[in-house]
Amino acid sequence: MIALKRSAEPVPARTNTYELCDCKTKPAIDDCSELFFAASGSYDKTHQLKLGGERMFGEPKEIHRDFIRAAYQQALKSYNEGGLPIGAVMVEHGAIIAAGHNRRVQERDPTAHGEMDCIRKAGRRSRYDGVTLYTTLSPCMMCSGTVLQFGIRQVVVGEDKNFPGNIDFLRAHGVGIVLLDDPDCISLMQRFISERPKLWDEDIAGRTHV
Repeated sequence: MIALKRSAEPVPARTNTYELCDCKTKPAIDDCSELFFAASGSYDKTHQLKLGGERMFGEPKEIHRDFIRAAYQQALKSYNEGGLPIGAVMVEHGAIIAAGHNRRVQERDPTAHGEMDCIRKAGRRSRYDGVTLYTTLSPCMMCSGTVLQFGIRQVVVGEDKNFPGNIDFLRAHGVGIVLLDDPDCISLMQRFISERPKLWDEDIAGRTHV
């Protein structure tokens, strides 16, 4: 186990807020209406939800914030254990059914990414097309391939600033993507990379696009 020296500065509390606007124009492509409909049973097409610069239709303005917060808490747990701060939760019918985080350091397993850990925690299922996967960081190719393999149709991404991941690849294969540009996810990952650049480089094998 690698010893981790922690900064005395506390990790900032989550402060992001989301708001509804009165925009009346529906975009040409609506990646999120089905997600909101599945989670809440209804959505209002006369309002759009503003989420970190990306607008989506939907009534329950708290839904993404609550679930990405749960994923963030998983990331923070891994960070405090000396691991990589990437967390994920799986949601079905508006409830979290599984949660996980990157365990590369903790279990000495290079394939134990946050999304993979979450999917493993969900256990065996006959279908995944009704679930939504929330992840704090844009998925790598391994995790993106797993999303496609099991037919997960919706992925909500906390941020892609620290690692671009494969959002375009997932979209090209029919996966609905919501990118939140969440400031807390961005900040925690930036802090980790600055504190432990060698460990981050190890996780991505020295490649910025995988």
